[in-house]
Amino acid sequence: MRPASLLLSSLAFAALARPVAALADVLPKDPVAGEPVLLSYVLCRGSSPTGIGPATVRLDGSTITLTALVQGSDFSTPSCAYTNAVVTGLAAGSYDAVFIPAAGSIVPAGNYPVASFVVSRPQGDGHPAMNGLSGNWFDPAHPGSGTNVVQGDSGALFGAWLTYDTFNSAPAWYVMPAGTWVTPTRFRGILYTTTGTPADLAWKGSDLQVAPFGVLTLDFTSASGATFEAQTSTGADITQAVRRFRF
Repeated sequence: MRPASLLLSSLAFAALARPVAALADVLPKDPVAGEPVLLSYVLCRGSSPTGIGPATVRLDGSTITLTALVQGSDFSTPSCAYTNAVVTGLAAGSYDAVFIPAAGSIVPAGNYPVASFVVSRPQGDGHPAMNGLSGNWFDPAHPGSGTNVVQGDSGALFGAWLTYDTFNSAPAWYVMPAGTWVTPTRFRGILYTTTGTPADLAWKGSDLQVAPFGVLTLDFTSASGATFEAQTSTGADITQAVRRFRF
């Protein structure tokens, strides 16, 4: 995948060349049946600002439709905006995803292609080859960040990736609340960003905002070693050799 800086520069060039340009992606690249799939749609215009609201998603046979409101004005500076959506319940087969601007959008009505992709059958029975994987996993070459993994009685994993924001180096947490054993040693799930009420204030459920951000894959070579891969909708692809922290 391209670095975010190259992604944005290429999108800006596309916006100068055409009134409306778009770039889309599907994560993971090799989804299996029953696995949630993240669809990302980036739209660029030759004017600014541009904004896309949260997308709703509909599955109709082999067609997946994303719908969201596109807003903006017509200043002369190119701009881009993106929206993500998660689709579930996909069986093995081929799919076509399209984006349809919601009523009231500033771009022309129509079907904008997002992605065509194939969903394969999973390998194995959906159960892990190993248990006892709970713990803190990190790459010694990247101290100060890592992933907290909790393995439940079902064998499924919950993950919290503790890292740093790409743009301002501020601490950032991303969560993988669920996922799929796509092979007996590979667990994969959607990464989400979350915001909510600060810890020193009374909790308000209405403050909670959860948004899909990417896909986290953990490939276990043993109960103490794994390959960590995070693919994000911003274009970043991070791969590390991680091990369980022992103390």
